[in-house]
Amino acid sequence: MKKIISATAVLAVALLIPVSSSAANGTPHIEVAPAAAKKFFVAVAPRGGGHKVKVGKVLGVKVRCSLNCRVKVRFKLITPVGSSTVKGGRYLPKGVPWQTGMVLNSRGRKALKSHVKTSRLVARVVAINSANGKRSVRNKVFKFRR
Repeated sequence: MKKIISATAVLAVALLIPVSSSAANGTPHIEVAPAAAKKFFVAVAPRGGGHKVKVGKVLGVKVRCSLNCRVKVRFKLITPVGSSTVKGGRYLPKGVPWQTGMVLNSRGRKALKSHVKTSRLVARVVAINSANGKRSVRNKVFKFRR
């Protein structure tokens, strides 16, 4: 009884498999799946590595896209004394890092050095894919190191 059921199952499976023209000719036919589309993302990191931005004349940040994109960046420096905002943007080819940041005057640098623990640099990066117009928004808050 078990042999009849298994023989029927094998026959049913054989009937469900379509026979391609190359299989009828005796040559193997291999189906190739289309390549998966590369995911679009934006990476934001402090210049020089690590998780914190170094206090200096330039507060440097690197921005990189996984695909060709147009990038807009807004930096906001938040301190107990006050806050300041800077904006910028440009076109980025895929994988090429853009070193951008905020330039401080001596007064801003002095205020930041005296309030390193309580200050933050907020970066908002909006990247638009050049191929299809898809947006990727990344908000990141950085602490400071001396």
